[in-house]
Amino acid sequence: MSSQELMLIRRALSKVSSDLKQGNILSSAKAVRAGVRAFGRIPLIKKEHEELTRLLTDAAMYLQNNAEVRSIFPLSLTYTPGKEQTLAANIDELIAALQDEASETLHAGLQSLQERQLATLDKGKTELNEGRHDDARVTFKGLAERAPFGNRRIVHAGQHV
Repeated sequence: MSSQELMLIRRALSKVSSDLKQGNILSSAKAVRAGVRAFGRIPLIKKEHEELTRLLTDAAMYLQNNAEVRSIFPLSLTYTPGKEQTLAANIDELIAALQDEASETLHAGLQSLQERQLATLDKGKTELNEGRHDDARVTFKGLAERAPFGNRRIVHAGQHV
């Protein structure tokens, strides 16, 4: 293992506690996974092994004791020297659970956005049907400005941009 790689792992493991306080569970879990994998790649000298063992023990404890992690992932995340593969498997499951949760949250957010856009579109159509063309223009312009795609061309359709 290069000394630079070991330095990056040390830094990442040292930040696990502060990352968890900031709500960065995924980066904390990835740091622990990198530390565990460091054991499997090449042997460390005694001092590096002791330091990495201490950092991994602390980082795993921080993850295990985090309330949000416990609510998402009920399995044990403790580090025991010699049982790196067990921790690695649990961390991989935690990362998968976090990514699934993020995907579900994103999907729910996109669905909510779509529902709001359809409601605004219906409002604009109603305004047009009632003959309130100025109100409809404002409604459709607002909808176009909030659109997640090239809204500048939509808002300024017919004008030279």
